[in-house]
Amino acid sequence: MKDDGTASEQPPALSPMSGFSSDASSFLYGGANENGASGGTMRARGNSALPSQDEVSESPDAAFRDFRTPAHEMPPFGGLGVGVNAATPQLQTRASKRNMMFILLAIMVGGIVGMLLKHYEINTTAAKWIMTPGNLFVRAVQCVVVPMVFVNLVVATADIMYKGLGKSLSIRVVIILLLSIFAAIVQGILTGVVTHSLFREYSDQETTSSTDVIFGIQCGNGKFLEANDDGAVTCSATSISGNSQFALDDVNDALVRNEALTGTNSSLSDNVIAVIDTFVPSNLMASFIDNTLLSIVAFALPLGVTLASSFHGPVHLNPLLEFFREVNETLVHMAHWILGFTPFAVLSLLAGSLATSLEDSVAEHPVILVLQLVATVGVSVLVHMLVVLPVFFVLFTRRNPFRFMRQMLPAYVYSLGCSSSMATMPMSLECIETSREVPSSVMHFVLSVGTALHMPGVAIYLAVLLHFMADVAGVTGEESTTTMLVTFLGVFLCTLSAPPIPAGAFAVLAMAWNIVFPAYAIPDSVYALTLAADVFLDRFVTLCNVNAQAMLCRVLADQVNETHHQHATATQR
Repeated sequence: MKDDGTASEQPPALSPMSGFSSDASSFLYGGANENGASGGTMRARGNSALPSQDEVSESPDAAFRDFRTPAHEMPPFGGLGVGVNAATPQLQTRASKRNMMFILLAIMVGGIVGMLLKHYEINTTAAKWIMTPGNLFVRAVQCVVVPMVFVNLVVATADIMYKGLGKSLSIRVVIILLLSIFAAIVQGILTGVVTHSLFREYSDQETTSSTDVIFGIQCGNGKFLEANDDGAVTCSATSISGNSQFALDDVNDALVRNEALTGTNSSLSDNVIAVIDTFVPSNLMASFIDNTLLSIVAFALPLGVTLASSFHGPVHLNPLLEFFREVNETLVHMAHWILGFTPFAVLSLLAGSLATSLEDSVAEHPVILVLQLVATVGVSVLVHMLVVLPVFFVLFTRRNPFRFMRQMLPAYVYSLGCSSSMATMPMSLECIETSREVPSSVMHFVLSVGTALHMPGVAIYLAVLLHFMADVAGVTGEESTTTMLVTFLGVFLCTLSAPPIPAGAFAVLAMAWNIVFPAYAIPDSVYALTLAADVFLDRFVTLCNVNAQAMLCRVLADQVNETHHQHATATQR
């Protein structure tokens, strides 16, 4: 107010998320400012016309939306956004259910089409063409989500540092994340021990305990080279037997070894160092190219802290942070538009993956063995989702976990279709935003870190499959105390380094095997059997990961609210 009682011209109110004025935001995004030029509320004399840091961060809209929607356009997915132009919660829930039903329909149709194509025994080339639209969809999502995780984490880390929650939230993230992964590893090991007798009956007793190459040499007369008792070597053996088998010692390293199918004799120390090296990337661009989220997260965290600590003005005037916010908004919009093609991608991926003949992949083992493996991992994952995590949830929050899980159903269904927790991240963000139970900064920070590191589904997968492959391959001693401890450490390291992409758990399975059983090769038949089962296992693993990451967000939101309340009470005193 002026002294004569007339209202003075107020500067434009700043956007609660980006810090830009509402006028500028409306101009840039094609909308109109309904409140005229000022767009802000009148303040008493002596108060700053600019919103305080708390007002910027704690706006009801800002707490659940990190990007603006143009005023003249409908938000992605028909009104699922939360913000000034957002639809009501009832419309959001209705739209989420509609999308979930479309994805469920695509899963059913894709399964039926895949079974029909398998029945008619289409060739591998045709199956690849069927999967091409789905593969292009996954590639597009990964192209957007990887930089989005980086920018999301930078912005969320800076916001958390401005609120003074960096230390408390970081400690809680580490503690709860480790508890969840450790519980998953123990559960997976126990599952492998319990099913030991089930899979041992399929054991291949002829499995070699060495990575040496064993072969026979056939001569021109059709017989095989054989070592006689007098030391002479003759072409006299009619078949390959003990005397006609030879071991190859590649002293000059002239042969190329396929590390995915054989043991590498690498030490545990070498694998630990390799994982540690991932935390400090030597080339950030190479990490983006390789989709190494662990390296990207390791760079984004200190960058966010530096953005917050190096700028001494108000948070809404930090130009570099505002640049990251705008990039984040653009990437989120792109991700949401790409997700509109989800049902078509799910149908393509599922039909193509089921079209290949399972019997050809597991020719040396009965198909029932694959079904038993899928059932074992599936039951273990469901126990972790419906029993283990809800117990942790109740202990930390004293709330009903299934109420929150019900709101995550669209993300669960989507994860079953795409088999990638990284590709599911935009959908998870959308579901958590709709729940209105997790502040935006906490949600983006925890979900970005969790997508890269919090994968209990992978831990269960690796622990169970290591026991399974050892049982079927005839490897002995996997139930000793020493082997159990090495299994625990190996699964933990491989879980941290697993990429959150389709078949990401399978990609680190050979690494885990080489840590636990470095002197044994993975038989080709067992490797092919596991690869065939991974079509189904990967979906269970992704579902478990997405659920665990969402539950971690909700638990930490409750912890942060409690810490913030205690801090505010202490400040008032």
